[in-house]
Amino acid sequence: MSEVGADVAGWARANQACYEVEPLVESEKGRRVQVGFIVRLYARLPVEEGPGTGRHEAAGRIWEGLREIAQSFAPAEEGRARVEIEAPRSAAFLRPENEMHPEIALTARVFHDDYFAEVTGDERERLSAVTRRLTELGLKQGHW
Repeated sequence: MSEVGADVAGWARANQACYEVEPLVESEKGRRVQVGFIVRLYARLPVEEGPGTGRHEAAGRIWEGLREIAQSFAPAEEGRARVEIEAPRSAAFLRPENEMHPEIALTARVFHDDYFAEVTGDERERLSAVTRRLTELGLKQGHW
């Protein structure tokens, strides 16, 4: 990982990285179906950089680090599921979970190639493995 480096836990600690996972639910033929998961990764915005180009560049580097982490849990081969990472947003996120400290956010949606296929129990277990892996990598669940 080029932006994060070999010490992912150190990078996560230094940037106060954390994650949240929630179901991706759609309505199909009048019923709600869980078709995947939404994984959100957050890291502290470096406010000591001060407003301007330097902070913007630092925020971009942090977002790239979050993207590298998100890509690490994407399926290695073409298969039934895929990970779609939303484009970066220029605004900082302020969440009560992190006492309204400004953060960089990345949102990834994990879903089937057949979009309306319902999530299976096996896939929920695999998501548990992903969240364990994020924790092992040093990201905190919910907030820092």
